[in-house]
Amino acid sequence: MVLAVPLRDVEYCLLHCVFDATLQTPRLLRCTIQDNGVGIPPQQQQRLFELYYRGVHSRYMPGLGLGLYLCQQIIKAHQGKIGVISQPGCGATFRFTLPVAA
Repeated sequence: MVLAVPLRDVEYCLLHCVFDATLQTPRLLRCTIQDNGVGIPPQQQQRLFELYYRGVHSRYMPGLGLGLYLCQQIIKAHQGKIGVISQPGCGATFRFTLPVAA
């Protein structure tokens, strides 16, 4: 999927996203979403899933800081886990796991 995201100094920034879902074990689904965006500094990664948290580029991007918080709440409600791996300038990889019903 390719998204066009308007930024302040650039007319459009193309963002390439890759989604993958595999069975990590017979009872655990592991999903990853990877992009080639601006990346996320380590100090921000700890706060990404907090209610109303928005990153340092938030003034250039729409949103209320609810999306990742809601994802975390839904995944936790289903006994899953969510996390992110990223470096500035290298995009981000979000991972989550969900148990598979018998």
